[in-house]
Amino acid sequence: MQQVFFFLTTSIFLLLHLLQPYSNVAKAEEPNLPTAAETSQEGSPAPPASSTQSDQKTLLSNEQKTSLINFYTWSAVLPKDFIDLQNKLRSNSLDNRASLHVQAITADIHDLQWEIVTARTAPYLQKMQIDRFQRKLNRFKTQVSDLQTLLAEIVAKLSAKRNEWLVNKEKLASFSEQEDLAPILAMDKNQDLGKIIEQALQLIESNLVPTLAAGADFANLQVKLESIKADLRSLDKQFLQSRSERTFPTLLSLDFYKQINLQLFVDVYANVKRFVTAHNTLIYQNLRFIVIGCLLFIILCCVIAISRHYVLASSRWYPFATCPFGTALFLSTAAYAIFIQKINVNFENQWNLIINILTVLAVMRLVSKSIDDEWKRIVFIRLSLYMIVIMILASLELPQILMLLFVFGASFAALIIYFTQLKAQCHSTFQRVLRNLWGVLPAIVVVASLAGYEQFAIFFFSTIISSIAICLVVWMMFHLISGLLELLLKLAPLDIIRANIPVIVKSIQPFLALMHLMLAIGLVSVIWDVYPSADIAMDKLSNMGFDLAGFHVSPGFILTIFLVLYGAILFSRAIQALLLSEVLPRYKAEKGVQLSITRLVHYAILTLGFLVLLKVLGFQLQQLTILGGALGVGIGFGLQAIVNNFVSGLILLFERPIKVGDTIQVGTELGEVKNLGLRATIIQTFDNSEIVVPNADLVTGQVTNWTLAERKVRVRIPIGVAYGTDVSKVLEILNSCAESHPMVLSTPKPAALFLAFGASSLDFELRFWIPEYLDKMTATSELNQTIESEFALNNIEIPFQQTDLHIRSVTEAAARALQGKLEKEVKIEESTSPAEPAVPDSPTENPEQTKVA
Repeated sequence: MQQVFFFLTTSIFLLLHLLQPYSNVAKAEEPNLPTAAETSQEGSPAPPASSTQSDQKTLLSNEQKTSLINFYTWSAVLPKDFIDLQNKLRSNSLDNRASLHVQAITADIHDLQWEIVTARTAPYLQKMQIDRFQRKLNRFKTQVSDLQTLLAEIVAKLSAKRNEWLVNKEKLASFSEQEDLAPILAMDKNQDLGKIIEQALQLIESNLVPTLAAGADFANLQVKLESIKADLRSLDKQFLQSRSERTFPTLLSLDFYKQINLQLFVDVYANVKRFVTAHNTLIYQNLRFIVIGCLLFIILCCVIAISRHYVLASSRWYPFATCPFGTALFLSTAAYAIFIQKINVNFENQWNLIINILTVLAVMRLVSKSIDDEWKRIVFIRLSLYMIVIMILASLELPQILMLLFVFGASFAALIIYFTQLKAQCHSTFQRVLRNLWGVLPAIVVVASLAGYEQFAIFFFSTIISSIAICLVVWMMFHLISGLLELLLKLAPLDIIRANIPVIVKSIQPFLALMHLMLAIGLVSVIWDVYPSADIAMDKLSNMGFDLAGFHVSPGFILTIFLVLYGAILFSRAIQALLLSEVLPRYKAEKGVQLSITRLVHYAILTLGFLVLLKVLGFQLQQLTILGGALGVGIGFGLQAIVNNFVSGLILLFERPIKVGDTIQVGTELGEVKNLGLRATIIQTFDNSEIVVPNADLVTGQVTNWTLAERKVRVRIPIGVAYGTDVSKVLEILNSCAESHPMVLSTPKPAALFLAFGASSLDFELRFWIPEYLDKMTATSELNQTIESEFALNNIEIPFQQTDLHIRSVTEAAARALQGKLEKEVKIEESTSPAEPAVPDSPTENPEQTKVA
């Protein structure tokens, strides 16, 4: 309310100040009549020149008016900016939160340092302890890095606000230097502007100083984390050195069994009790999150069980839907592993081992449902059980001797199983390799345990089992994502997606397989101490390579090329299918038009994908120009025909003189267009042979397209009858035959024409139209049969071709033979009824009428 009153007051004052010169001008225009005193003293009125000078002093220049407007506008907004600054700083204050974060992380780092010191002084060091320390360190580094980033953003914002208010302070000083604004700045309300600016700067300083102090504290924490990283590196070196040394008595000696005493089991009980007590406390502290997680788990189980009714038994999701508990458990543990770093929950690192145990149990349950081979199922279940026991022993921090006994016993049992299955026949190379590894790897552990190299035996056994478990988990994750993708596509709104779910999933699976393969390699490399964490492993593996022609060739580089090209191809296929099934049929476009449009869209998407690939690879415009010049030189020398066919293919797609499905004739070949490509067109003849015709020949050569405008075609059947036949009767029969045939169109009407007097017949022609060009031969054959039947019923003769034979001279014997043959033919004709024409003696005899001259 105070700010509104101040704004109204300053606005009224500014208005009055601007109107004052006009009132002075009005006064100046009035006549200057002298007063009585002036008349008595001077006897004449005051000169007008003096009044003009006083009026000029009261008038304000345009620059002064502009400065007044700027000042009042700025002074009215300044208090509001101060209030907004207070609200923002109050909401973004990190005084308490920063100190709490520093205290919590400092305590956790101190505990980690103490654990590392304890592990260094312990008689036996386990690899899982070092891994646990490394995971804690990575989590602390992530938290400190995130807070440092947040503090940097806040410091940048505070610095920007401080610069803004320093500019306001300089602006107030510049207003104070103007003489015409001095009376206005002397007002009480305007004197408060300087106080507001000073308060704003003090408020910013009060927030900036503790923020910078918190940044310094986090920098100190970063130094401590680097020190812990160095300690872990030395601890890892110590473990690597002890792994190759004999640190334990052999299992065949009495010294080994002397270590198994009552105190050992007392220590085991104490460790178990400490583990249970500590985790009971953590359960009570995080009970809210645990309850929420259990409720979400139950809901997820119900959703997975219900999804079984929406998929077929052949679906990739069906094995997971039939096992809702295992699937929900696997999804929950995977979500925990992915998002645990994003939420601020005080979970002990031993809980990660419990989560891993649950993950292995879920995978073991899903494997029993997914694998049909009984032998493979048993192998995977045994490996999972070994892994579970190893993780349980590690989470309880049992003595080293018990770990060694379990490792030796499990390896010895696996070795016995190997010898008992030597006589079994392997059905595949995979089974043979797996069986050999099943015998070699446990043998190494057994020999190392007997020789006293307990660190190496435990490390080798746990690493092998962990690697197999990781590969099994990633393999199950790949199948689970494939099934989940198929389930989600089942819920898609488009019919084309639901109808092609197997094709879509099969197209995406190579990408998923490649990503999971990279993930498995990265995780296994972490287990074998190649890299300290999965993030670093993925980064190193993706950037590992060599330089070639200015490019760093690496798996990530190759994967990027593959993803861009494969993604462009998949996107093109999806758009083509969508256009052909959903979009273009609505506009009632012809099939050839639809294929031409989708082909153009395909080439456009591939071109765009190629340009995106060039951009991803780092090509600049200058490099693209050089590449274009090189392509121009190549085209000029040896690629003219290819470019000519390519351009001709574009012309065919745009002008569409021929389309897919058209019946065309190129030269002597007649066939149907099956594929219209950029370089060549495939024509399938009616003999089921395919002809590849370059597009340039179709553009520059003569092509007959029988179905370009429409598929209706006219058919002509030539017919000849003997001389003396009734012409009108023949025309009537021909018209009736055509009109009665179902393939003949009534419009245009069929026409029978008497064309000419032939050498041996009267020549007629029947012309008619049919709706489909491909039915031309069928219609001709059927009409020929009908016409022949009608001619036979009406005694209309179709004559043979007549030939005149001129005999110049014959022998007497030939003449007598010829005369006898003629007499015989006359007798046969006389004995034959007129309705039944004579039949030749032999079917192979040439039935030509011979005239002897």
